[in-house]
Amino acid sequence: MHRALIFSCLLLCTLLVVPVSADSGIADNNWQIVFQYNADGLTIRQAAPIAESRKAITTPGLIGAPVRLSYEADWLDASGAILAHSHLIMPLGRRVAIVDSAACEVVMPSHDVVVVRVKGPSADLDPAQLRLTVAAAPMIRAEGIEVPTSFEFQSVTLPLQVVRQSPTQGPIGVTKIRDTGPDNNRLVIVILGDGYTPASVASGIYASHVGTLVSAFSATVPWNVMFNGTNIYRIDVESNEDGADHDPYGTFRDTYFNSSFWVAGIERLLAVDDPGYYRAVNAADALVGPGMWDELVIQVNSTKYGGSGGAVSVVSAHSAGPQVVLHELGHTFAGLADEYTSAYPGFPPGDGEPNVDYDAFGPNLKWLAWVEPGTPLPTPATSQYFNSVGTFEGARYLTSGIYRPWYNCLMRSLGVPLDPVCREAHLKGFFNRTSLIDAAAPAVGSSRLIRWSDNLFSVDPIPFAGLTYQWKINDSILAETTETLSLDWRQLEQYGTLQGDNLALTVSYPTGMMRLSEESEQFSWTIRPDCNNNNLADATDLAMLISSDADQNGIPDECDALVCCEGARGNVNGIGGLDLSDLSLLIAYLTTTPQPSLGCGSEANVNGASSIDLSDLSLLISYLTVTPKPVLPDCP
Repeated sequence: MHRALIFSCLLLCTLLVVPVSADSGIADNNWQIVFQYNADGLTIRQAAPIAESRKAITTPGLIGAPVRLSYEADWLDASGAILAHSHLIMPLGRRVAIVDSAACEVVMPSHDVVVVRVKGPSADLDPAQLRLTVAAAPMIRAEGIEVPTSFEFQSVTLPLQVVRQSPTQGPIGVTKIRDTGPDNNRLVIVILGDGYTPASVASGIYASHVGTLVSAFSATVPWNVMFNGTNIYRIDVESNEDGADHDPYGTFRDTYFNSSFWVAGIERLLAVDDPGYYRAVNAADALVGPGMWDELVIQVNSTKYGGSGGAVSVVSAHSAGPQVVLHELGHTFAGLADEYTSAYPGFPPGDGEPNVDYDAFGPNLKWLAWVEPGTPLPTPATSQYFNSVGTFEGARYLTSGIYRPWYNCLMRSLGVPLDPVCREAHLKGFFNRTSLIDAAAPAVGSSRLIRWSDNLFSVDPIPFAGLTYQWKINDSILAETTETLSLDWRQLEQYGTLQGDNLALTVSYPTGMMRLSEESEQFSWTIRPDCNNNNLADATDLAMLISSDADQNGIPDECDALVCCEGARGNVNGIGGLDLSDLSLLIAYLTTTPQPSLGCGSEANVNGASSIDLSDLSLLISYLTVTPKPVLPDCP
């Protein structure tokens, strides 16, 4: 049974200890913390380190939160010593399912379970406490919304219960119904069922409802594209009874997550209570992994219209249910504003979302790149422009003074597509979470010795068609345009400094669905030449006198032949053919101090022996003065 204002929501926090490497995309020392707040205050129920991941570790529901609380966080050991320091922003609040006849509604739970994913210390340091200190006044985005009393503190120290894996409760099974690659670099959606008896699960009713929901995603642009990098899990949950509380009003069902309509006195607000949300988190953690799932969706076995969005999406099996989820994810996944004009008294002014703008004319219009020539700005709401990007007046709960890019988008009404601007925002949200590659060999950021040939570099891209690849040594673009590069020493000699150079790969996703920015990532390695394949950089060989450099060109003499020596030896100065000028230079090299620089050391090693000496001079004199000429050995 639900009390007013009891529903499940996720509080999202951004915590930074050290920046994550842009090259590697690996996020180290991430944690998932499950808080609970109620009239007795704020507690931590459990904390678990998150496995290594290439994707950005985020807490669902951060964008568009009605309230944000800012804290400084100190991670402490058992003695109270600080192990790490973080800054966190904790958002609260939940949106009610859209309905054409009502304005936007936001509600705040009086008590709830809260999941936070944050940067923290190494688990090996055994953090035992988390101290939160208020850093700034609460930012409240909606009139009438109050911060729960649980957060009325200036500083609080909370014990950490560290667990390695949350237990699975109840009769739960899991099926990965969509698998596009590793969860640690995919958008991962977990769908859980509520109000399905064992008979409803066994008969396929639950699987059918989930299939309808997933089909709606795959039929919606740009989700159909993002699905190339999306994994979906279906968790089968058996309840004692079918349905949900208050369907119809005044009836109650014994369900696993305790879903209910009429939460906070709003009929269409379908949500789950605190224990239900905690159970959902436990199931997702145990069967998918803490921090590996990005979106939780609870599918409720009821055909009554209703739902809610935020940290967790709750949706009924009503025919419009999938559209509710898509709309709500437009807020929490893509950061979009509502585009309808129903009044919301007290909602703060602003046009920070990507699909609303005070500017109707340009040139600073956010989506000007999407406006075709000849489209009037502002754009009249006539059928001629219903399928054109422009500036249509009215959005964000106001009828005038603010503009939207499309006449009627999913962020305004259910049952219609997302417009081009909203589509791009979704794609941006996807790529902000994931990397364009799953892995690289050798590891991104590492140093590699470049031998004479067959030095392979490669990346394993995400399964998106149309990715492009540009390889560079320093600022020089190489010819290779695939995910694999075979680099040889001669390319390093041609484009590099032969001391220590940068190899960079830019992976891009050029698409007509992104005009405001192109998605690309750069990955780099340090490369150093090892022409003689002795597992030492050439500069090290010369510095340690392991190799000589007679011609002072920065290349070990034994490798000069690989660069400057062609045909028969003897062209000591490297100019024209073999003549007396070569003999003169070799005599000077052997008899004067300081020694002059040789054009090519391998050419000066005329007889091909181990060093340049008088025997080379003797052979060169014979070649230039004796008939028939002796045979000079070829360059290697």
